[in-house]
This record gives sequence, C-alpha cells and structure tokens, in this order.
Amino acid sequence: RLAEAFDRIDCDDSGYITMNNLATILGDDVPKEYLASIIEEADIKKDKRISYEEFQALWDEGEDVKRQQTLDEVKRRRLLHTNAIMSDVGSVASFLTDRDEVMSDISATSDEAISGGFLFRQEKAKSIRMFADI
Repeated sequence: RLAEAFDRIDCDDSGYITMNNLATILGDDVPKEYLASIIEEADIKKDKRISYEEFQALWDEGEDVKRQQTLDEVKRRRLLHTNAIMSDVGSVASFLTDRDEVMSDISATSDEAISGGFLFRQEKAKSIRMFADI
C-alpha cells in the first residue's frame, strides 16, 4: 500500500517525489514554500526530492528516533560552537580593556615627558636618594 501511495504522488514516474509532483497532486494554489517544506521534512539525502526509501522512513518509527538523534546532535554542536564564540568574545573584551589601560598609562607618561614633568620628577627622586645616602 505504501508503494501505491508513493506511485500516485510520483505522477511522472521519475522514481522521486518532487515539488512539481506535489503541486500536481495538491494543486497550483499551494505556496511553493509549503511544498518545499514538505520535501525538506522527508529529504534525508538533501537532494530536494523524496526517494521511495525516504518516503518509507516517514512511516518507520525507528527513523523518527534517528532523525531526533541527528537533530539533537546538531543542536548540541551549535551550542558548543556558540559557547566557544562567546568565550572568544570575552577574551577579546578583556584584552581590549587591558590594552586601553596600558595605552592610557603610556599616553599619560608621554604627556608628562613632553612637558618635562616626568624628567623633573625622576631627577628630583635621584637627588633625594643621593642626599639620603650622605
């Protein structure tokens, strides 16, 4: 019976159910996006058509378990990838904060060096140490 159903939908006898087959059976008023979603749901091989084996898998509960396991694995990998990206973003943010602090210190030192204040304080500290040793 399943083979008969497949043969009826595969109205061009190509051995596959395509969007054109679905449009012929369901009518031209059905949106192409909806037809594409039907194909995508059953299309295990991702060739934009449904083979008889893929059609059978729609009715096999074991395939539902495999499909759910595959979806769960994809979700797990995406979560790991997202976490890795967020970790990298945190590291970059920390680096940028540290870099900004160092640049601020360098800028302040450069401003003092230009004005002579930095050199004056260094010379003053040397003088104080020199007189402290006497």
